[in-house]
Amino acid sequence: MYTPAASPAELAAWGLLPSDIPDVEVFEDNFEAFDLFCYMGTQWMVGMGGATGLRYEVAHHKLDRANLSNDEYEARMTDLRIMEQAALKAMRDQRKET
Repeated sequence: MYTPAASPAELAAWGLLPSDIPDVEVFEDNFEAFDLFCYMGTQWMVGMGGATGLRYEVAHHKLDRANLSNDEYEARMTDLRIMEQAALKAMRDQRKET
């Protein structure tokens, strides 16, 4: 589950510096939801105004294979929606700044 950080050379290939990548601490209680959000990283629906939301059918497929209880399943989807809304707000705010 651990992916090593990109090297300075890998970051430079994208025009980034190590200081451009923030350190993020994920509490153990949030790891499963964070992992799902990261898994969904390429599943954004995008329109003329930018991202509009995640493709939930992909999340459902991933969660269906995880053998979760109904409560765990709903909790993961709720957590995903919270992160999705925060990400959409951050993307909108970033567009306004440019």
